[in-house]
Amino acid sequence: LILTQSTPLSVLGDIFDILNSVIDDVLITQEEMREEVFSPLLNKEELDPNYKTSVIIEYIRSLRLHKLRISYYYYEIVIQILLRCNALFKLHQLVQFQVLGDSAPLACLLLSLDKSYEPAFMLGIDMLKRLNDTSGIIEALLRKNDVTAAIKYACSFDKEDSLDAQKFLQSAADSGDNALFYSTYRFLSSGINAEYGKVVKEM
Repeated sequence: LILTQSTPLSVLGDIFDILNSVIDDVLITQEEMREEVFSPLLNKEELDPNYKTSVIIEYIRSLRLHKLRISYYYYEIVIQILLRCNALFKLHQLVQFQVLGDSAPLACLLLSLDKSYEPAFMLGIDMLKRLNDTSGIIEALLRKNDVTAAIKYACSFDKEDSLDAQKFLQSAADSGDNALFYSTYRFLSSGINAEYGKVVKEM
């Protein structure tokens, strides 16, 4: 399958649907599509990045239509193209409207983009919420030294009895905020969490 920018997306969509509808017969796997179609597509410098992302998104649509598990590679490559051309708002829309499906690896990638695009962090948090990954959300908040938000989130799920005191205190210390460290210490030392209060006092 040789792609040029003159190839209409509607035609490509029909081709992808045909390929994916007989996937049980292993006509062509996602890995083969990656090697034979999409890698050459991405290497064509003359093609508009918007066209490249549109082609991959059309392939993702077809995979979803046929209820096939989508390789994370396709989400990752869309994000990489959008980042290279600074199309961060388009990335925001694709995630917000779940054109790019929820997954833990994609959420982690979004969390890591907060320095180049600050809203990406909340997009990642929202994705982890949809995945019911409470621990992942708490870990992400602690990495940003947002200890108060992490504690509040844990308490909202009655998770305060399973808090890792050392992680919370380390995050508070890394923030350089003495008041935050003291309030975190006081919370963990309180009767709310007797087991971890004991650990804190021994540190």
